[in-house]
Amino acid sequence: MPKRVKELSDISIKRLRHTVATSEKNPKLAGKPYKAMHAVGGVSGLYLQCFPPQGSEKIGAKKLVISSDYRKKVRSIGLGRDPDVPTKNAREAARQLQVSIRSGIDPLSEKKAVIAQLKAKQAQEITFEEFARSSYIPKEAKEYKSTTQDRRLNQHLRDYVFPHIGNMFLEDIERINIVNLIKPIWETKNPTAKRVRNHVHWIVQRAIAEGLRTKANPAVWKDDLELSFPKASKVHKIKHHRSLNGVNCQSS
Repeated sequence: MPKRVKELSDISIKRLRHTVATSEKNPKLAGKPYKAMHAVGGVSGLYLQCFPPQGSEKIGAKKLVISSDYRKKVRSIGLGRDPDVPTKNAREAARQLQVSIRSGIDPLSEKKAVIAQLKAKQAQEITFEEFARSSYIPKEAKEYKSTTQDRRLNQHLRDYVFPHIGNMFLEDIERINIVNLIKPIWETKNPTAKRVRNHVHWIVQRAIAEGLRTKANPAVWKDDLELSFPKASKVHKIKHHRSLNGVNCQSS
């Protein structure tokens, strides 16, 4: 059974590299780079494989693996590339595999289920702003008829949404967060507040549809958020302006 070593910090893991052969071990291979296995700690048998750079790479590929004994045979199971898979997630997956192995389950058959869980958790660790910029904004931009609409969307999200929930994971956003971002502008910039709420609603709804959020949408208005605000008609008065031909026009 592999030894359990001291848990390395993320910074220490980031500094790990491949190994270069020395003349002491093998004079013929002296100076030649080759793969290195570094124990990262936290879970016995969890290693970071560091490969030599290929082609124009400055730093070689890195892969997290767990090495464990199963029926007197050593099994090495890949958990994903670093930094695509955070080390904390790899440690959690490694612990699950170790439990399965101790229960007599073949780690290779268990790997698919564990990796699926790992990917699902990793997918959910995306912030509201990251998702909005990578998914929602590009889609809306293609459907808008003018660049003005696109510019207004970016401005609304930048000024009224991202400062409140931009850095929050999609899964962590709650109703109170939406209330707090709408409240400062509901009475002073009501039309803008409505548009902002609508954008937030559809961004979260899209995340739910793509499996990035399992909870209900916290930006639903009817019979939900509307209960926390006075009616728009009470706080936002439509102004009437007389046009040049004498017909009244409305503006907000």
